[in-house]
Amino acid sequence: PNGGIAYVVGNIIGQSRQTENSALISFGAEGYKWTHNELYLVNNTLIDGTLFTGRFLRVKSGATVIKAVNNLLVGSAPLEAGGSGEFVNNFNISVAEFESDFLQDYRLKVSSKLLARAIEPGQANNQDLKPTREYVHRLRAVVLDSIAMHPGAIQRVGPKSP
Repeated sequence: PNGGIAYVVGNIIGQSRQTENSALISFGAEGYKWTHNELYLVNNTLIDGTLFTGRFLRVKSGATVIKAVNNLLVGSAPLEAGGSGEFVNNFNISVAEFESDFLQDYRLKVSSKLLARAIEPGQANNQDLKPTREYVHRLRAVVLDSIAMHPGAIQRVGPKSP
């Protein structure tokens, strides 16, 4: 909430219908404490449980950089509503695109038209913005063996691995 330089890469972030916050991610909401205030939001899966009343992103005026690339947005709000910046290749989708929202299996279905639609996110401050690890439900991460090809946090598709 106080800004700084934030690299938010390859995460699954969600909030429930009962949330008291209208924004999933707030940047600088409590004022900026740092000289440089940059937000890099890359290859995330953002789930707005309210579906129609929430916002994915709220950025207080004063951020020097906002860059959002290859994010999947479950809900109706556009990511760009959060503030001005570079918003590229972000997709609003329904939970029907996932293997099983109920089981928190946020892999895109093999039939998804979003497969292989990720673009190169580039670098920021000599930091590569491509995800290198991926969350595997329940509470572990695996190293990605190739570059991210799909938008969103999860790169695996097809049958679950054991």
